Amino acid sequence: MTGPWSFAVGVFVSFALYVAVGNYAGARVKTLSDYYVSGRAAPTILVVGTLVASYLSTVCFMGEVGFSYQGYLLPLLTLAIMSGAGYPVGSIYFGRYLRRSQALTVPEYFGKRFNSPLLRIIMGTITVVGIGCYLVAVNQGLGLLLSELLGIPYRWALVIAFVVYGSFTFYAGSRGVIITDTIMFLAFTLAALLVVPFILSAAGGWHSAVESLSRLPARPDILKWHGLTGEGAIWANPSDALVWAFLIGVIWFLVVGTSPWQASRYQMAASEHVVLRSGIVAMLAFSVMYLVLQFGAASVAVINPNVKPFERVLIWASMNPSVVPTWLGVLTICAIFAAGLSSCSTFLSLVGFSLAYDILPFVRRGQPAEERFVLRVSRICMGVVALIAMLLTLSPPPAILWIAYFAATLFAASWGLLAFASVHWPRVTRAGAIASVLLGSSGVVVMQALKSFGRLSLPIYLDPTLVGIVLSAVGMVAGSLLTRPTPEEMDYRRGLLAPVESVSASQWITTRNYYLAGVAVGIVLVIGLYVFYYLPAALGLAG
Repeated sequence: MTGPWSFAVGVFVSFALYVAVGNYAGARVKTLSDYYVSGRAAPTILVVGTLVASYLSTVCFMGEVGFSYQGYLLPLLTLAIMSGAGYPVGSIYFGRYLRRSQALTVPEYFGKRFNSPLLRIIMGTITVVGIGCYLVAVNQGLGLLLSELLGIPYRWALVIAFVVYGSFTFYAGSRGVIITDTIMFLAFTLAALLVVPFILSAAGGWHSAVESLSRLPARPDILKWHGLTGEGAIWANPSDALVWAFLIGVIWFLVVGTSPWQASRYQMAASEHVVLRSGIVAMLAFSVMYLVLQFGAASVAVINPNVKPFERVLIWASMNPSVVPTWLGVLTICAIFAAGLSSCSTFLSLVGFSLAYDILPFVRRGQPAEERFVLRVSRICMGVVALIAMLLTLSPPPAILWIAYFAATLFAASWGLLAFASVHWPRVTRAGAIASVLLGSSGVVVMQALKSFGRLSLPIYLDPTLVGIVLSAVGMVAGSLLTRPTPEEMDYRRGLLAPVESVSASQWITTRNYYLAGVAVGIVLVIGLYVFYYLPAALGLAG
């Protein structure tokens, strides 16, 4: 279905806005700190915006909403609740220390923490490979959407998307990314909160939609805690669905708390208190929007249970004037593009940063390069990686959700545990860190390859990523117990634990109030789920 001209106009107007804002920010890039970490001056709203926007890409607005629509709403929400907790935990126990390190990239932090250029190169390589895979997945979503909207070949759609996000990412770096991310975050949050009530109204109203969904023949058990199971479903029985949700929830908790495209956002914060406040606000913003969006996507099954492929369910609703008014459909389509563009710009910048700053200087010169050289090489690296990602995205079938999940798990297995241990376990050593990263990453890659290409059948509790995390823990503990931390490692850790900023009592009170507000919002969400999900779903199942 090709959308009317209003959709195309709206999308291109939004594209022009992002390019203009990004390049305006780029004109103010003067130093390497500006380019890599936005001068470490970002307020809470910008850090929250880039945190959530980097996470909620087309993987959410296409892959995950399709998963909910398909019949797996509650397992996905279980996963999301656990992963969302990674924001405050990650900011408190890793993010603020990462900012204290004054490192420009996450691999640089680990290299300095363990006094190991080799570890920095290893982690830089994992960053390039993992985020490069994620970039392919999000590129794919953008290309599919733009191709459908404009009625143009998929390959040309990829080129257009690349030109848009690449134009300001090359020039402005993190300073442009963080501002455009926040604009995009506000756009898709507003769109999600506005479009779902119209979907529910078309489905008969909230309570009626939930009741109808609970007994919908085309989606049996969609509102039960385990979702669809049995013949033709992803999981054979409810226990497998529950184990999957908790396992992937733990994995994404580590991803949200420590992955380079999430933790690196804290390096831009204006202060430690901005880091702490951003963590709780990001969790709340993510939770509210996620709950609303996924319930809305699932409710489309009441209106039309036959949307294919499942990944275009929100697109179908947005471009159907009998469900969503055209003006809001345009806003929603623009928001989906915004989600993809924000992640692409973040991923592209991080890959360029790691290639130029974590890999090339050490491989080619043996020491960090000058700022002007790093800026030039970063932009070149971004262009090369974007071109490679585009070429890899030209032919693969729609599998946005699973490509992204695999790419993200690489970080959970590689350094999810090590990130927290690097701050809070004084006994961890360079040997333990290297063993942890190598065993964790190789474990998940080998197991996934055997599962995908060797047709190895594994029980649900032996997920390749879980195997990688266990191997990572074994490597970290064994390597650390067989060696001792060097004086340089111990001194660096002591420096991380020493506060570097004087903080007034009013700042602590403000930060405390953020967390108290978070508790209050959490209580409201629980009550809301009981009233708006449990009661109507129970009534529908009883009927």
